[in-house]
Amino acid sequence: MKNRLYRLVDRWAVRLADSLGITLARAEPLDLRGSVVHPLEGFYIARRYQPVLIDVPVSRLRGLGSAAFPCTPESGHPFIQTLLEYETGKVRDYAGSALDSFYQHWQPKNAAEYLGVESNSECTNLQSLKPVEAVFPWDKHDPQKQWENIQYAVNQSNVSQHVKISKDENRWHFFGPFSSAAGKLEYQRLISIFNSIKDNGYLRKNTTDGDIKGVLMLWDDDWCINISGGQHRCSVLSALGRATVPVLMFYQLPIIIRREDCSYWPHVVDGLFDNESAIRIFDRIFDGRQPWQDKDKPQKIENTHG
Repeated sequence: MKNRLYRLVDRWAVRLADSLGITLARAEPLDLRGSVVHPLEGFYIARRYQPVLIDVPVSRLRGLGSAAFPCTPESGHPFIQTLLEYETGKVRDYAGSALDSFYQHWQPKNAAEYLGVESNSECTNLQSLKPVEAVFPWDKHDPQKQWENIQYAVNQSNVSQHVKISKDENRWHFFGPFSSAAGKLEYQRLISIFNSIKDNGYLRKNTTDGDIKGVLMLWDDDWCINISGGQHRCSVLSALGRATVPVLMFYQLPIIIRREDCSYWPHVVDGLFDNESAIRIFDRIFDGRQPWQDKDKPQKIENTHG
């Protein structure tokens, strides 16, 4: 009886925290670093609500939200490219960096453009939303909550860095435009993390922000990880030549995104997306293609890691 009560309280607490956008420290993660495992293997052997920490090949990682850059040195990922430029001495400031170019050229007008479905006549509601209100079809929170989450993250970043940026300026690092001051701040943040990890190594912690985090995306037998936290750290490790990056998974709902579940994704059910546009977004992210790339039929990435 007591064990059943504990399970019910545990489940209730986790669900309440998820509904509030809070990640509970449910347990120390199941640490599978150093092993070659499929993420689902870790999922099934972990304890109830226990997150899993595994080494993920950088080719299977997707970064910067909807931009979905593969986290490899050759992908054109602006964070990684900027760090490579810095390491070789090609750039020493924000101006003229790959980061500067990214924020100048990637300035979506609305959520539909940010997600790469602006040409879909069934996604007119997304055209009335701001880029910061963009949600993925499988997200459980609504556009308003997405905007509030981003505002909170930006405000926390400003506090930690002891800076003040106008509330009217964009400070969300997934897209531009960025003012010169905001761009320089983002560049300095990236370089600071790079130098710290290069000098001291990568040190994770069992804290809320102590890991690089990601969401598992499944397409038949193939998989990739969409990075949801630790974008800078992931980019630094890739720029430093790491073939794999330790990623924490299964820590917050939704735990796994399956392509075949498209019809049941929350924002397909509520009509914000139709099936076609939802699958289009999933396939593009899975393939590691950017929203501004125009390809009619996405192709799956080659499964080289098993």
